[in-house]
Amino acid sequence: AEASAAAKFIEDKFKPDLIMVHGPLVNPAAPYGTPGFPKFTEALSQELFPFSDQSEWEEKDRHFVSLYQKICQFIDASDIPCVGVIERSAVKKPQVITYHLKKMSEQKIISKKTMRDYLEILDERYLSDRTIFSILLKSGEWIEPAIISAQGDEGKWPNEWKSVIRRFPDALTSYVKSSEEGEPFRIQMTEGHNFDHWIGDLLVNTARLLPSYNFPVGLDIVDKFAKVPAWMSKGIKGQHAKVLML
Repeated sequence: AEASAAAKFIEDKFKPDLIMVHGPLVNPAAPYGTPGFPKFTEALSQELFPFSDQSEWEEKDRHFVSLYQKICQFIDASDIPCVGVIERSAVKKPQVITYHLKKMSEQKIISKKTMRDYLEILDERYLSDRTIFSILLKSGEWIEPAIISAQGDEGKWPNEWKSVIRRFPDALTSYVKSSEEGEPFRIQMTEGHNFDHWIGDLLVNTARLLPSYNFPVGLDIVDKFAKVPAWMSKGIKGQHAKVLML
């Protein structure tokens, strides 16, 4: 729903310079490819992706995996950058650091043995990207983005959806630190865009508007006014569990 809303802003007559989404922009789709997971109705499918004539779509085109892939691809192909800003990252493994270590090894800046030694230390001590960048980054700095697949291990993808999941854009991932006291927050764009300097500056300065908050304040304001009621969340969570267990 958030990716769909971002796509609609891309087509809005008042063209924004940047779109920010609270949370990841590209999420893993494979879990929704479980057999029996229901498809969207024609009406809802058209509401979520109104950018093409769906009259000739097959039923599988209205499945979550297929529809979400189309939305992500639409965002990736647009001229307007869209940024997912993640406040509390659940990623434990040092994906961005691993990307840069491998890149440095390929460019002969460090040896393959040095790369392996560093990765081994990170793994042994359970060090995440956020832990390392909270020390390395100074206020107002960010790390050069890494290209990371948000879809995980292909071996765990449902066979029926492998060809669709392969078409998801990779995630351009970085960490931004707005103040010395605060932890860096993770940002995610699609690979078709560049993380330009003005985007980093905008994220840093909007995260400085509230003292000791260290997160873009506009997203916090919107989030407080867009809360889903607890009774609805619990109901939907229960239905998801039921479908997955069946």
